[in-house]
Amino acid sequence: MASADKGSPERGGGDGSDKPAGSSPTVRTRSGEVRGLRERTHHGTVYFSFRGVPYGAPPTGEMRFKAPRPAEPWTGVRDATKPGPPSYQAFSIPPFGPASWSRREVVSFIKTVPTLLRVGIQLLSASEDSLYANVFTPQLPTTGRCKPMPVMVFIHGGGFRLGDGDFLYGPDYLMDAGGLVLVTFNYRLGPMGFLSVGTEAAPGNAGLKDQVLLLHWVRDNIAAFGGDPNQVTLAGESAGGVSVHLHMLSPQSRGLFHRAIASSSLAGSEWAHEENPLEHARQLAKHLGVEDSDPDAMVRRLRYLPARDIIRAFDSHMHHPFTPRLSLGMYFVPVVEPPHPGAFLTEDPLRMLAEGKQVQMPFLTGHNSREGLLIFLGIGDGKLGPKPRRRQRALMRKCAKQRPEAFLPCDFHRGLDAADRDAVGREVLRHYFGEEGPGPDKFDEFIDLFGDTMFAIPVLRGSGAHAASSTAPVYHYYFNHDGELGAFKATFKAHDYEGASHADDLGYLFRSGSLAACHRRPLHRDEQCRRNMVTLWSSFVRTGVPTAAGLEGDAWTARSAQQLRFLEISDKLVMRTGAPYPRLSFWNDMYKKYLHVSLF
Repeated sequence: MASADKGSPERGGGDGSDKPAGSSPTVRTRSGEVRGLRERTHHGTVYFSFRGVPYGAPPTGEMRFKAPRPAEPWTGVRDATKPGPPSYQAFSIPPFGPASWSRREVVSFIKTVPTLLRVGIQLLSASEDSLYANVFTPQLPTTGRCKPMPVMVFIHGGGFRLGDGDFLYGPDYLMDAGGLVLVTFNYRLGPMGFLSVGTEAAPGNAGLKDQVLLLHWVRDNIAAFGGDPNQVTLAGESAGGVSVHLHMLSPQSRGLFHRAIASSSLAGSEWAHEENPLEHARQLAKHLGVEDSDPDAMVRRLRYLPARDIIRAFDSHMHHPFTPRLSLGMYFVPVVEPPHPGAFLTEDPLRMLAEGKQVQMPFLTGHNSREGLLIFLGIGDGKLGPKPRRRQRALMRKCAKQRPEAFLPCDFHRGLDAADRDAVGREVLRHYFGEEGPGPDKFDEFIDLFGDTMFAIPVLRGSGAHAASSTAPVYHYYFNHDGELGAFKATFKAHDYEGASHADDLGYLFRSGSLAACHRRPLHRDEQCRRNMVTLWSSFVRTGVPTAAGLEGDAWTARSAQQLRFLEISDKLVMRTGAPYPRLSFWNDMYKKYLHVSLF
């Protein structure tokens, strides 16, 4: 049940846009009533927002490291006009200041300062009490005549270590498209969400279980916001993409969503699963002065330490890019749990995928043209932003000390013996770095190797495995637009590097007032790319078939197990086959030669 109390509009919005305030729509959820806001997008479309709606009880004390419980009911009307606190995480500060001292860049940056300050204050308010959702809807069922709308639930990325459901994910573009309800949310991160000791005291995957609880909340409550619980698309990028893919494999998530979008990362990504979680839990505990040999006793002591102390200890030793293989330096990520009631995942996800155990549903996945620029997220040294030559050389010296096999995707570690891994590794290093290997001035080449092995190859392998065993269509894309709205480049001042970085596509799907790019005047080609992204994603949410004007036949052709058909997305939309770029042809040859399978 929903209602809207009308009031006079007033000027507002930390990003400088005009948004009507004073309207107070209310919605009754199963836990209680919430009051939100009537707002306008940057282009004037009216929508209703409900931020900071609790979906889970605070996972504190005895509930730390465990599966969450539903939110407790409340009386009265709860304020839902501000996002809930983010989950505890390392407080990382991106490069602060304009990209250059040109008038355009300075003005653009000044417009973001109020929102950046708000975001900074919000991060400082991080809490274990963080299980909150945000709902954005173009229409409330106030009259009973509103046809339920499809729902997109979006899982934020951040390596299972950083992020929240509010910072980057402004709803404007999707609300302008109309006809769907958007849900974003927070879940537990780092050791609070993914510490595992292999027993029921801390079996792991608590953050993924938060996501399952959110999906239950959507099923039970989204109709009150105008959404259709039988048309839910689960979407995510990076760690969010891995999460979506794992939900397609987990029995705990069955029946809670009906379509899936996983961007830039899948369950087979090297960095997205941990085989030795107890070792990392012990390392963390040692940093905190806890050295119990019994895992359960160690967990009992960790449960009652201050959360901020745990996060500080976690952040102090989490930046090495080789663990021992090339990775993102993330230690607290999804694991295979011991069998127990409520386990999220008890089988190896790659084996499950090979055996066709994923849920059958339309699946959209792909990657960006220069994923490796994620290295500027502090991979290797903990310093955010473009690396000066001194830090580039330091990272490359680390690379030069690694064994050749350290640079291979996990498929080769699983499928080859040590001698063959060494031979393949040497061939890979010659391909990227030449005969002299990864020297101190080969940082740009390392960016490409990093992006290919961490992101592009696992996505290609995953989409191919789905196509081989799924009766539902698999839509593969290649995002190849380098423009003003790139989310990652705008945040980390990386515009000097060519290509679409990891997470740059988010800036064409969501409007974040905290990004300077949103206050520039995008070029016509950027606006066209944004329209393409929003139209493709929203049409998939509505129908399970991505379509857009300008696409031949208004249809995106699904890939097959034998042939990679993919849509290249930029300001133009072009269906292609084969390798998205030449380096991937090299990897296809490596897979066929040594593993007797192909990427495409």
